[in-house]
Formats: sequence, structure tokens, C-alpha cells
Amino acid sequence: MKTHNSIIYELADKTLDQLNKDLHRCRQILATLPEGHLIVQKSEKYYSCYHECGKSRQYLGSDDNKLILQLAKKAYIKKYIRYAENEVQAIEAYLKKKNPEIPSPSQYLTDHPFISQIISPALYGANGDLAAWANAPYDQTSFRPEGLTIRTAQGHLVRSKSECIIANALLASSIPYRYEEASQFNGIELRPDFKIYKENGELFIWEHLGLLDKEEYVQNALWKIKNYISAGFYPGVNLILTADTEAGQAIDSYAVQKIIDTFLL
Repeated sequence: MKTHNSIIYELADKTLDQLNKDLHRCRQILATLPEGHLIVQKSEKYYSCYHECGKSRQYLGSDDNKLILQLAKKAYIKKYIRYAENEVQAIEAYLKKKNPEIPSPSQYLTDHPFISQIISPALYGANGDLAAWANAPYDQTSFRPEGLTIRTAQGHLVRSKSECIIANALLASSIPYRYEEASQFNGIELRPDFKIYKENGELFIWEHLGLLDKEEYVQNALWKIKNYISAGFYPGVNLILTADTEAGQAIDSYAVQKIIDTFLL
């Protein structure tokens, strides 16, 4: 029978080997990425990106999405390398105190929601761990938190019985999602009801329009849909729209499952 210490040594040895492999791979990738680093500045509703290299700072527009992704990837990899090097040092020293000043890469993504959003497909999409993506910390909206009153089967709080039905149906179909994640679409911050990545890395947005009997709500919904379309999300393609009214009944569970079967499975 293995002793407690032998199990710890074996686990530490395997972890150390994997970390060193990860560090080697990350350093190889880092050598292929552009010089300089990404600067992200946020105004009330928009993010602005700049490429800083030495004393030069250049604004990055929509035509520079590839460079933005490369620089965001570089920032994350550099953070991961620093984190992994600290882990290696801690394991090699065997249970010596780790440096608490060095945050984990997941904390880095939590602290930098813009980078988290644009790098998530590369980290979790296309055969990645979508459950890890759904459960990782993200910038969830603080808009009207008092409206989050309905608890789903997974324990998440949502705003309506219809959203609860959708969330429970996604859970039953083993489809991970993020609820009301503050996200950028062509520089405009929106909060999709559900963000869903398919296993092939394709992103779907599901908006439930629950107050269509209210004029102000309808106008805001049309504005959101217009911005989704401008960002490449089209109803019936990769933008799912369902609806009801405040006075009406909740959405039909059978209809929700049919939508899931058609678009997401």
C-alpha cells in the first residue's frame, strides 16, 4: 500500500513533469508572437486597444483583430509562464510556501474581462473543455441584481421562469453556457442571456425577449438585435431568439428542446 508521503511525491513528480512540458511549449509559442504588448482602455461602454512597443503606441481598430488576438494571447501566456515557474519552484522545494503575489492565470482572466472574452474560443472551443469555460470566473453583469430571483436546477439565478426553463433544458442536454456575461460586440458592451459554444468552437447567442408588451423594452431589444447582426450574429443562424410577455405564460419546454436539438446538438 502506498503511504501518504509516497502518493504526494508521485503526484508532485507528475505535476512537475507536466509543468515543465507546458513551460517549454509556452516559450516556443511566445517566440512566434509579435513584439510589444496590448493596452486595453475602457470608457463607459467601449474598449479601445493599443499596441505598445518600446516608446511607440499605436491604436488598433477592427482591421487589427488578428494582432489584438496575438497580443492578448501573448499577455496570457506570459502570465501563465510566471505562474507555472512559481509552481515548479514550489514543488521542487516541496511544500514550501508559494509566492502569494503571483496570481493564477484564471484570476488574470477574471481581472481582465476583455482579454478573457477574446481568448476564450482559443482556450476552450474546438474540442476544448467547454464545462471549464462555463465554470471559470467571468464578468457577469451587475445590472439590476434585484431582478435575479429564479434559481435554476444548477443553482444559477436568472430573471424569469422562461429563462429558468431554457437554462434547465441546456443543462439536461449537457450544454455549458454563460449567463449575462458582459461582452463586447464591435466595441459595444452587451449582456447576452446565454452564450453557448458548440464543440466545434462556434459561438451562439440566445436572447429571450420576455417583456414584448412593453414599448421601451421592445426598442431596447431591437437595438440589441441590430448590434448582434452587425457583429455577425443572425437570427435563425447563430442568434437564437425566443419571446413571451410579462402577462403571458412562460415559454413552452417542448419548443425550447426543439430549438436545442436544431441549433446546438
